[in-house]
Amino acid sequence: MALPRLLHHLPAEQLGTVAADKTHSGHAIIEQVHADLKASALANLPSGKFTANAAWLVLAVIAFNLTHAAATLTAATELAKATTATV
Repeated sequence: MALPRLLHHLPAEQLGTVAADKTHSGHAIIEQVHADLKASALANLPSGKFTANAAWLVLAVIAFNLTHAAATLTAATELAKATTATV
């Protein structure tokens, strides 16, 4: 049985326009998340030790998710698209 090809490796013609747009949009969102994390908590990892950096990454992602959830729940529309550094 052959393995199915992954969606992000298929040309847009094989995906269809709507599916290709959804795939591209998903990539754009994760790139924004990576840029936000790199500009804030991941700018300076605390240690050369893997376990300390892993714990720091977990805490950074929790903080990112909490601040963005809180910003999304507020009535202020400008906070919903704010970066971690500006919240």
